[in-house]
Amino acid sequence: YIYSYLPPAVPTGFSATAYDPGVELRWERNTESDLAGYDVYVLEGSTPVKLNEALITRGTEFFHMDGLEGSTYQVVAVNITRQRSAPAAAVAVLAPARIYDADSPAWTYPNGIWSRENYTLLEPGGRVLRVSGGRGSRASLTFTGRRVRVYSARYWSCGTINYYIDGRLAGSFDLYYDGGYTPDEYSPRIPALWQQLTFQVTGLPRGQHTLVIEASGIPGAEGLDFINFDYAEVR
Repeated sequence: YIYSYLPPAVPTGFSATAYDPGVELRWERNTESDLAGYDVYVLEGSTPVKLNEALITRGTEFFHMDGLEGSTYQVVAVNITRQRSAPAAAVAVLAPARIYDADSPAWTYPNGIWSRENYTLLEPGGRVLRVSGGRGSRASLTFTGRRVRVYSARYWSCGTINYYIDGRLAGSFDLYYDGGYTPDEYSPRIPALWQQLTFQVTGLPRGQHTLVIEASGIPGAEGLDFINFDYAEVR
């Protein structure tokens, strides 16, 4: 090492990208030869609260799993004699969303029969859905992002839906709801529940991932096992 006997420079290029929940922190690497690593902080009021347990010595990024849009973060460079730079600061800005709706060509359907059902004229809030039934029916979406959410409709003929991320079961949801039908000719239609958040995962590693939606074959209260999706939101 060449010792400068001076604190490191303030890290440059510091950014904070929110996924709500989760905030990704990134910065440029310092050029000092005696650099040891970095500490990162979130401000609680005016008080910096350290997020990393050990000095960050490899890479120039950190993911705060509980972070939210609007929070203020800091990064500090530390050299091998424990001298510290002044902090670089950034306010977490929400990452832009990419929407993959039921008509998006990004979806593939490797298993089962998936029908396109348009409920937009049936009742207020009605949506275009992709619907399937029978155990093992699958729809797949490959995306790049840190977070994905799936929105579906809930109604009387639905069963349980499974969600996989990168080949691993990441969640299940019972879509059944006692609605989406007309009891008789004298009764008003009981509306379905539209645009329901039925799955979310955040803090995914940077890069490409695959979401798979699967019919579990587990029926709802009416004994039917149909599943559906409206859209996936990726950040």
